[in-house]
This record gives sequence, C-alpha cells and structure tokens, in this order.
Amino acid sequence: IERQEQLIEDNNHDWRSARSGDVSVYWYVGDNSFGQTLLREATDSLERLDTELGLPTIEPVSLWFYPTASAVRQVIFDVPEWTGGVAFPEYNVTVLGVGPGELDWASRIVPHELTHLVEGMLTFNCRGTRLPTWLSEGLARYGEGELAPSDVTQVELALQSGRLPTLRSLSNGFSAFSDSASEAYAQSGHAVKYLVDTYGAEQMNELLLTIQSGQTIDDALLTVYGLDTNGVDAAWRTAVGYAPTPTSEADAVLLDATPTQIATVALGGVPLLDTPTPLPSETPTPTETLPPTATA
Repeated sequence: IERQEQLIEDNNHDWRSARSGDVSVYWYVGDNSFGQTLLREATDSLERLDTELGLPTIEPVSLWFYPTASAVRQVIFDVPEWTGGVAFPEYNVTVLGVGPGELDWASRIVPHELTHLVEGMLTFNCRGTRLPTWLSEGLARYGEGELAPSDVTQVELALQSGRLPTLRSLSNGFSAFSDSASEAYAQSGHAVKYLVDTYGAEQMNELLLTIQSGQTIDDALLTVYGLDTNGVDAAWRTAVGYAPTPTSEADAVLLDATPTQIATVALGGVPLLDTPTPLPSETPTPTETLPPTATA
C-alpha cells in the first residue's frame, strides 16, 4: 500500500511558515524575523544532535509554535498543567509554546522537543518497545546543552537529604506535580550526561539502535553497557559521591506516592496504557507569571 500523508491544521489562526531542507516551522504571532529565528534554532539543534550525539534526523520534521504555554494546552488534551511543549514522534511533529521575546526559552524547548522526535524515529519498532521516561527525558535535557545550575543544585540537595528516587521508579512517567516533575527531569538529565560523558556518544547511539531492534531497556543496557537500570543508577550515584542505592526515606516516598492517571505518555516515556502506538512526550514550562527562562 502506498504511503499517504494528511496535514490537519488548526485553522483558527493565520499561520506563517518557513522551511529549510527537511525542517518546517509554523507560527501565527510574530513577524518573519521571529519565524526565521525559530527556524535557525531548529536547524542548529538538529545539527548539534547529529554531531554531538550521533543522532541523525531521518525524516522531515515540523514545529508548530503557539505564543504561550496555555495556548498549547488548549489544543492538546490530557497533559499536565505545566506542559509547555508536546512532541509527537509518530508524526514527526512538535507543538510548542514560544512567543516573540522568549528566545532564551526557545533555545531550551526547541532542542528538547526535537530530541524527542529524533530518538522516536531511531527507536520505533513493531514490538512496541520504547524508551523509559528517565532515558527519553534525560536525552532531551542533554540535547538542550549544559545542565542548568539550578538542576545541579536540585539533584544535589535531593541526594544529600536521601530522598532522590530510583531511576527505575521514573520509567513509566513523571509526577503531575511541577516540583516533583522538575526534580525528575534534572535527575534524568544527570544520569544521561553520566552515560554520555563516561562511555561516549557512540555507545548511546548503539543503545537506541538496540532498543529499536526490540530489546527491553534492561536487556539493551546490559548489551551496550553491561549494566541494567539499577546498575546505571548505582554507578551514577557513586560517580557523584553518594551511596549506590537510595535511602529508606526515598523508598518511603515512593511507597506513599499516589499514581497519577494520565491518558498520554507521561513525559516521553513508556505509556501508562498498554498500547504499541507511540504517544506524545511533554516538556515542562515555567508558569506564565515567571520569566520564560525559569525552570518549572
């Protein structure tokens, strides 16, 4: 059967567009200069993913920009209240909340969401195996560039207090509460940075291709790194100077936690529903009363 594609567009707005190669951007608030800046940010981000992580873009991608995070949440259902961008790897499309004057925020969220699209392309398989949330979001955080000082501080404080949860507990989604989700993003970014810095980008690329072959995450990690999820967690904690396993306090926090039921993938990881269909991943945004560069 010949492949067919259909574009469904939000016709409530007069969209402008710009394109460079296989990258297309759409926006309806802001002038042409704003759109060209977004296009450059997108193409530069994809080039950086290829050169620094060895993650090529194998299909055309589209980025749709709404002027605010709340505008995104009005058109995308069943996402947490802090969502500022949603990636749909199955369609190579991402929807983001970025307005004119928020280019610092764009420099974070654009590479973040594009990382989700690229890793989604590279790991898609017919067995329904996909990345755990901590790895998917950790890669997206790594794709943004250097970890923010606030992320480093947040994880350090959680490690010092003994309340940082296991990576395995972050496999099936993050909390719907912004503070907990923010900490999970930071922790995931730290763990992925450890893997890339220690073993190299080639190993990370190999891990994604191994998952694409249909192996589960633990089998893939063992094949590539000789460590399963718990082993990666222990190695990372030891490398930053802490005990290899979480404290009993962290375990108690997990036992007392109430699961949050969300119909979509919770932040780009394994879906909460038993379905092989790839679902969107979400990115937190600062609340709209805060500067666009603030972390959630």
